[in-house]
Formats: sequence, C-alpha cells, structure tokens
Amino acid sequence: MSLIQLHESFYNILDNQYSLAESTESYEYVPLFDKNSIDYDSKEFEFEYSGTESYIHPHNSYIYVKLQVLNSDKSNLAQTDDVTLQNNGYNIFSRARYYIEGKEIEDVDYVGINTLINNLIDFSEDFSKSSATNMLWYKDTSDSTETNRFTTSETGAPTNSKSLIESIKPNTNFNEGYTQRKIITKNSNTFTLLLPLNRLFGFCKSINKVFRGSRHRIILNKNDESNIFHTSSSTKKYFLKIKDMKWYIPKVISGLFSISYIEDQISKDFSMELWFKSSKVYRSNEYNNDQKSETWKVCTTQNRPMHLFFAFQKKSRYEPDQLKSCMIFDHMNLQTLRVTINDSYKYPEQEYECDFSNNSNDYSRVYFDLLSAGYKNNTDMGTCISMTDFKRLYPIFHVDISKKPLAVYESNLTEINLTYKLSQNSDEKYKIYCMVMSDNKMIMDIVNRKIIIR
Repeated sequence: MSLIQLHESFYNILDNQYSLAESTESYEYVPLFDKNSIDYDSKEFEFEYSGTESYIHPHNSYIYVKLQVLNSDKSNLAQTDDVTLQNNGYNIFSRARYYIEGKEIEDVDYVGINTLINNLIDFSEDFSKSSATNMLWYKDTSDSTETNRFTTSETGAPTNSKSLIESIKPNTNFNEGYTQRKIITKNSNTFTLLLPLNRLFGFCKSINKVFRGSRHRIILNKNDESNIFHTSSSTKKYFLKIKDMKWYIPKVISGLFSISYIEDQISKDFSMELWFKSSKVYRSNEYNNDQKSETWKVCTTQNRPMHLFFAFQKKSRYEPDQLKSCMIFDHMNLQTLRVTINDSYKYPEQEYECDFSNNSNDYSRVYFDLLSAGYKNNTDMGTCISMTDFKRLYPIFHVDISKKPLAVYESNLTEINLTYKLSQNSDEKYKIYCMVMSDNKMIMDIVNRKIIIR
C-alpha cells in the first residue's frame, strides 16, 4: 500500500485543485511596520513586504490597529461624553490600495460603505455577534444614540411598585450596536481592531495562494473624523488617535516534500490568468428633495460587472456633524428601480416595484434578491438583516447582471445607468451609492522560479 502525500491548497500555484496535508513546517505571522513613524497627524499609512526569498500568504493577512478616542484638543474623554465610533472598524479608513511590484492590483474607495455592504451580504447573525466583533462590527439596531434598553410611560414619580413595573416598556429607539461600541471606547480607553485583508481586498479574498519573489505593498488613508464618529452632541468634536498599526502577514515555510512539489510547478517559465472579484463604490451628486424620478449614469468600466448594489442616504447622514449614523441607509420611499447596460440591456427585465408605506410594506422581492447575493435564501446559515431591519436600517437594492449576452462586451466598455422613481418627495436632499462587484483579471508569470504579477 502506497502513501499519498497531500498539500495545503495554497501550494497549488498553477491550478485550482484542493487538498489537505501536514505539509507546512512553519506558518507564522510576521509584523510589518508603517514606513513612516505614526503620530497624531498621520493620515496615510504604508506597509511593504520585500522578503523576496520567502513565501507569503496574503489571503490570511490582517491589519492590527490600536486606537483611542479623544476630544478634539487631544484631551481624554469625560464620563459624560456620549460618543463612539461608527459601526464597522474598516470605516476608520477612507481609501485602501494594494500593489505587487509597484503594479496597482486594487484601489478601494469609500472603504466604510464598501465593507459595510459586503459584510451585510456575507455575515450571518452568529458571525456578526462573535468573530466580526474583532472588527468593531456592532451593527446599529436603530437610528439613534439611545443606550437605555427600557423606558417608562410614567411622567411623574410612581405611586407604587406595581404602577412602576407596569410603566416599564422596551425602548424601541434603543441602539444595541451604539451601546456596545460606546462601552469599548468610553473614557478614552485604548482598544484594538483586527481587520482581515480578505474583507477589504477582493484580491486577498479570491486568491488563496502563496507568493514568492515579489514585493507586496498596501497604502491606507485615514478617514475624516466627521465620518468616523457617532455622537449625540452637536457642539463637541472628537479625534481618533491611532497609537499603533501593523500589517501581519503569514510567512510560510513548507515541508520537504512540499518544497519539491512547488519547485516542480515553477521549474519552467509559465503564464496564467488569475481572476478575482473586486468591489468599487461610486457616489452620485446630491439630489434635491423634489427630484423623485431620475436617471444616474453610474460609471463606464473596462471590467466585467457582475453584481450592483444601490443604497440611498439622506443628507443628514453624510453631513459632517456626526449626529447621524453614516453606516445606515434610507429607503426614500422607493417605488421603482431598474438598471440599463450600454443603453440596451435592462435589469431586471421586470423592474423592481416597492411600497415602503406603513400600510403596505411591499418590498419582499428586493429583500429576497439582496439575500440571493450572499446565497442566504436557501441555507441554514441565515443573514444578519431581518426583513424589518431591511426597511428601517439597511435597504440595499441588489441587481444581478452576471448573466449577460456576450454582445455586452463587444466594445470592451460597460456603461451602467440607474433609473429610479420615489413615491413622494424626500424631506432632505440625498445621494446614492452604487457598489459595483466585478470580475478582474491579472496575469501571473513564473520567471526564473519567481512569481511575478502583471
């Protein structure tokens, strides 16, 4: 009987076979430090791995951040300060870029919105309440800064214990996410985040392979404080102090048999295509209150868009006053929505029709199609967005354009237009976000036993 040697999947550099083995001698996370010293005024952070003779595994790498919330004058918070970070730790960054050998692989703008939508699609409720909390993922449960779980209907002092008990009611404005985040950040306590890069970059999420012989670099830009904090104070301003930040990336030393396995794969010069899904967010210009029926030219892209996600926000959310959560969306009393590709192809064929009025609540179809983006309609894993929360907090409209005629790509450019109608005027000006999830391609060359990306 012969012994079959198996290998970890990330050693399959040239194919997509998957196997499992005790084939790794060492798998250790090594910290990479910011190329510039971190101080109060740091706005851009740059990390680079240049150990070209070692194998690294970006798929499992993460950013470690140590933080502290301060007053705008850099003094510590008082016990009475009612402030915390917005949901989603990735929101401390506004932009993130990934490079290999100086070539830009991915550029992520509106990092907070991008990761918020992706996380709401992918996360189950169990994951949201466990592993995701390491990313400061404490989902808002209401559009408020209310931290009292219960309220009372008594207007004066209760006359007896029975009347007191009967007057206590659940507080429908209680925001559990805000409350949990405030507990972590109060009194200027130091806290840490661990942000996996496979939740930030589609390249890291899709490409589960080791690399050698190439420099990997990431650049992160800090978000503006007005987009980082959520507070009930209209007068006070706050500052986020980044005390420390590192990029932890796995350095892999393979076992003897796996060394020969890898060397056999890269012994000859070779080129192959690597496909990965990336997400890019676009934001519209500001629309007036009375603009109920509009067409927004979202973008023209050379990539192959597969899924589109639209979310509306009223002005009070993106205004720099920190009083509203910018990690919540508004349904805007949307009535119809449809996408046109290259002025010819309409998705969905039967346009979405909604009714968010209190007497109707007819939005099952758009909720169903949002769940389908994360394969949550026919699974026991579930989602972290209930149908009620979809209307109240997270109305995200998913348009699947992955099944398109080949003629769509004849021009090598894809133009995306959104046409929508609101059932009534908005009470505020508003903007629209669109997250375009696309198939991207890069070329991996094996040259002189080194892996090169172009």
